[in-house]
Amino acid sequence: MSSLCQRLWQPLRKFVADSRRITTSGDWLPEVDGIRLVAIGLVLVQHIFERVIRRSNAIYPDIEGGVWERALGTGTTGVLIFFTLSGYILARILVGRLSSGRPLDLASYFMRRITRLEPPYFLVMTGMYLFLSFTGMHREHAVSFNRGAETLTGAWLVSMFYAYCPTFGTMPKLNPPAWSLEIEVQFYLLAPLVAFLLVRCRERVRLPGMIACMLVWAVTIAPLATDPHLKYTLLGFFPFFFGGFAVFEIQRLLGGAHTSLRKNLRPVCDILAIFSIAGLLTIDHWAPASARLWLKPVGTLLFVAGCLFGGFVRRLLSIPVISLAGGMCYSIYLVHLPVIELGADFTVRIGRGYPFLVFLAIQFVLLCSVVMVFSWVFFRLIERPCMNREWPKRLWLFVSGKIQKSNRDVS
Repeated sequence: MSSLCQRLWQPLRKFVADSRRITTSGDWLPEVDGIRLVAIGLVLVQHIFERVIRRSNAIYPDIEGGVWERALGTGTTGVLIFFTLSGYILARILVGRLSSGRPLDLASYFMRRITRLEPPYFLVMTGMYLFLSFTGMHREHAVSFNRGAETLTGAWLVSMFYAYCPTFGTMPKLNPPAWSLEIEVQFYLLAPLVAFLLVRCRERVRLPGMIACMLVWAVTIAPLATDPHLKYTLLGFFPFFFGGFAVFEIQRLLGGAHTSLRKNLRPVCDILAIFSIAGLLTIDHWAPASARLWLKPVGTLLFVAGCLFGGFVRRLLSIPVISLAGGMCYSIYLVHLPVIELGADFTVRIGRGYPFLVFLAIQFVLLCSVVMVFSWVFFRLIERPCMNREWPKRLWLFVSGKIQKSNRDVS
């Protein structure tokens, strides 16, 4: 029996190891990937609900636009959590390096962003361009598809420069969720300057100053992004990234605190994480529009900080199956909407006539399963290899070796 368990355990352990994200520093934080799974899960809930209901209005009338749509419209909250988490990750890289007296290698920083993020993005956007060009598929209900660039070629070219939203004032035609990736790229360009300025502030005023700047921007500058060409830009979302920098500063301060204090704060952080996510998911129902401007960045800051510094919540998010799935969030984000759009045409035939909640649960299970399978394949074949910073060099050595071998065979 023990030998059988061992034979089964070895492939499972290899599968887990091969499915875990590769980090540049080797310092993998499973709770961070757990937060990523929460964020991408919220996005999936909204997109699955929208696509299923559009195909089932005749069977379940009066659902679209009703209380269920308001309750499950969680996608934006997930994206805001992604923004805050991105700020935290970049602060760890940039502020952590500058604070230790080491200079920034900007060439390496930008090259790492390009080699890590660009190949998966390029392949998905190009794949969508080719698929839509050859099939001529057109969804009448796809608002973003019916706006913006007049041609798919124009949409593809502009999207390759992460400039679709500012150019056309709407979500990308080829893959609407890419709007947030364009904003992420805008912050990647600005993040080294933000880190450089922060480390020159006095330590005792750094965190209060960051919180003050975040709130002032949220209340005074973010509301200016009302024009369609500014709506999906960093102008309206900078406070969330800056909140991530504040989370890192809190972590730095807690790192110098007494162990007993950090231990006593864990239950408080757990409560903050639970109440902040609950508040974010219901904020449109209890907070006036003017208050949401600053409550949302504060809420995402508290949620991320609570998850990172808590006890129970942190352990929950660090469970291997949760953290491993969260580590694939970029792949999930890139491929989920096309998979849902195509898959929902078939899954909505299953469970029709059942009570609405039963039907919806069936759709979530089926579509989430399909999305995870496609995402895992894409992650293993495309994204994970790109996490290795040496992949361009290895690819070049492989290609040049093949060329040299071919030349020798010819001669």
